[in-house]
Amino acid sequence: LEFMEAAQGCIKEIDIQRARQCDTCKGTRCAPGTGTLDCSTCGGVGRVRSRQGLMVVEMTCPACSGARKMPKSPCIPCRSTGYVDGYEKVDVRFPAGVNTGQKLKLKGMGFPGQPGAPSGDAYVRVFVAPSNMFERHGYDIHTHVEISVMRACLGGSLVVDTINGRAKVDIPAGTQPDSKYVLEGQGIKSRPGTIGNHVIHIHVKIPTKLSAE
Repeated sequence: LEFMEAAQGCIKEIDIQRARQCDTCKGTRCAPGTGTLDCSTCGGVGRVRSRQGLMVVEMTCPACSGARKMPKSPCIPCRSTGYVDGYEKVDVRFPAGVNTGQKLKLKGMGFPGQPGAPSGDAYVRVFVAPSNMFERHGYDIHTHVEISVMRACLGGSLVVDTINGRAKVDIPAGTQPDSKYVLEGQGIKSRPGTIGNHVIHIHVKIPTKLSAE
């Protein structure tokens, strides 16, 4: 995401790698014109038992994956899975204040599970591009402004850019180098009702050459 997209929130269309239903077998796993038979491994039950010492362990049938049926003639394009790999375009809403390293869960947008089970989830990991104008520290925004010695001595006003637009800042007379001014509520929304601040760092430009005047 661009810096402002992450700060203010946005909706972006992204490609999700996701299995889709096979066009050849329509998800039946069978070659066109053929049907299914009871699985010979589990006898059409969907589960098998095995003995491990004195214990009997029951598990999903490895042959039919619990579907209980096996194709008489497997579908070749999907290798009898009923699905083929593909991509799907999805609109993802990124909330305001999202930051690098966070993950958003897209429920049900993952790969198919066992027959009859819901699909898994997809996770979108966020990376935020740096800004040439703003620095982010938590939910506060920091900017650096350079003023002249005259303005530092006599005071004046500045117009600065914030993530919410332009704002006017009054600089008092006698402002010292590395002073900080805080614009409350002009930072990033951390949660409903709570917003960070915008911190302005003042740097005084010292001239290297002075005229007699």
